[in-house]
Amino acid sequence: MLTLVGLNHRSAPLDLRERFALSAPAARATLERLTSDPAVSEAFILSTCNRIEYLVRGASSDSARAVEGHLEKEYGLDPTILERHAYRRLGRDAVRHLFRVTAGLDSMILGEPQIQGQVKDALVVSREAGTTGVVLDRLVQHALAAAKRARSETGISRHAVSVAYAAVSLASKIFGRLEGRNALMLGAGKMGELVAKHLHRKGVSDLIVCGRSFDRADRAARRFGGQAVQWNDRFDRLRNVDIVIGCTGAPQPVLTREHVSVALKARRARALFLIDIAVPRDIEPAVHGLESVYLYDIDALEGVVENNLEERLRAAELAERVIDAEVEAFDRWRQALGVTPLIVALRESVLETSEREVDKLRNRLGPITDAQEETIREWSRSLARKFLDRPTRYLRDSADRLQADRVAHLIRDMFDLKQFDKEETSGEKPKKGPHRLLKGGRDDG
Repeated sequence: MLTLVGLNHRSAPLDLRERFALSAPAARATLERLTSDPAVSEAFILSTCNRIEYLVRGASSDSARAVEGHLEKEYGLDPTILERHAYRRLGRDAVRHLFRVTAGLDSMILGEPQIQGQVKDALVVSREAGTTGVVLDRLVQHALAAAKRARSETGISRHAVSVAYAAVSLASKIFGRLEGRNALMLGAGKMGELVAKHLHRKGVSDLIVCGRSFDRADRAARRFGGQAVQWNDRFDRLRNVDIVIGCTGAPQPVLTREHVSVALKARRARALFLIDIAVPRDIEPAVHGLESVYLYDIDALEGVVENNLEERLRAAELAERVIDAEVEAFDRWRQALGVTPLIVALRESVLETSEREVDKLRNRLGPITDAQEETIREWSRSLARKFLDRPTRYLRDSADRLQADRVAHLIRDMFDLKQFDKEETSGEKPKKGPHRLLKGGRDDG
């Protein structure tokens, strides 16, 4: 059973989402703890500024409860919080949700391109943790390929914008134009570089880049005609800049009310605009209460950028059709994968029955030669294979008709394959290693 449990910008407020945000090391540790539960055989986590999603594979729907129980225990949550703010997707719905997310169709800003790289990074983390096997690894790779196809065939990426672009657009709306303005950028990672690029294009006269790694900040600053400063100098720079954009990966705020309050004394009532696009937040929310200070968080970006919205919506309609076709293609693969062990179990069951009946016949026949006995056994095996031919072909073809799950359950009941059911629901774990594979890749959902 494939199960997805998540919270995003539509279902949960920012102050709740940031509690769940995970760095790569934290995600690896979480994945390992999650797959220690017998109900979870594979796991994948996507953590971005707008969502946290747990995609797991298990033998039954107990895997959903395992994820929710983990969240409640890990974060000390009241179960009613998840009931109000979390969503759950099962089976094919989980597949479609991941495909739409990866294509940018479920993003705050429709079609934003950064999500694909974030999904790719999350796959690397889950592989390093050793928690993806045949099914989830194939699923995430297929989602990435489907997103690439949606972009190339519909042109949705040509009309899309990023969170970084939206943040700079918000700054432009505030000031009218950015020429002659000074900006302080906190963070020099991938998002920071995008912010720097857009600020440079908008004509910011003095771009200051401040990151925990001075070398990385310096590279970003030089690339876009700015200057880098040491991390501890960020407080002094608050005295002179017009705009501050927070985009670090820090687990706690890097600018507090006290820091900004001290800087305001030297600004002589000059307005300071802060845009925080980090999750967890870089700037303490209490800063908003200071006089002449205007703070916008990532949720404030929704609806800021409307340029090309009509074109993006048209492209999104075409992209949805691409995603539907790709979901069906993955489902055919998954169902075909699921019938293979059942075919093996069916053949073993019928051939074992055939051998037992030959043994009974052999005892009744009395003395016969070895050649005669082998002829009888071969005739019995041949009859069994002919008997199996039609149901085997029907099972294989059912995957193309997307009926494999229904047909498989019917065959299991018809031939009383209890041993297959036991193996199917055993929650077999992938082998340890950087990229573990499941033997047989069995899956119920």
